[in-house]
Amino acid sequence: TGLGLSVIHGIVENHNGVITVDSKPGEGTTFEIFFPCVQSRKVVKTDRLEVVFGQGEQILFVDDERSLVDTATQMLNRIGYEVTGKTDSIEALEAFQLNPAKFDIVITDQTMPNMTGTELARKLINIRPDIPIILCTGYSKSTDSKSGKAVGIRKLIAKPVKREEISQAIRDI
Repeated sequence: TGLGLSVIHGIVENHNGVITVDSKPGEGTTFEIFFPCVQSRKVVKTDRLEVVFGQGEQILFVDDERSLVDTATQMLNRIGYEVTGKTDSIEALEAFQLNPAKFDIVITDQTMPNMTGTELARKLINIRPDIPIILCTGYSKSTDSKSGKAVGIRKLIAKPVKREEISQAIRDI
């Protein structure tokens, strides 16, 4: 549920791998993951992102998995943000409706019960058109940066989210 298979599927696909599934009622399910062989290792030097610290900005963080909300809340608090975490998109919408001016930014998961992150973003933008929204997704062919921007989402981040990446995304928008 949640991150599990969608993130694994995205990681495997990004590495040109394949997942097979064998399921037998009453016996269980086996997932096999195959990656292509690597002959040699290339070391690629990249520019590392640095953590960008906040200045007390208020963030509404929405994900249906409690552990992710708790982890993100703790991580964002440590780097200078005030976080309101919600595990239900409807509760998040209600909290936003009560005080739309309270929040400086919204970070939401895409795949959630009751209302997807894109649907939530539409409703939040109807209430407050200037609210910056970051959409996080484990794996979704239906969501890309172009369709997200059409809804009003300013940034799309793939899960699992790294502290440096999310802090930079917050600063960017």
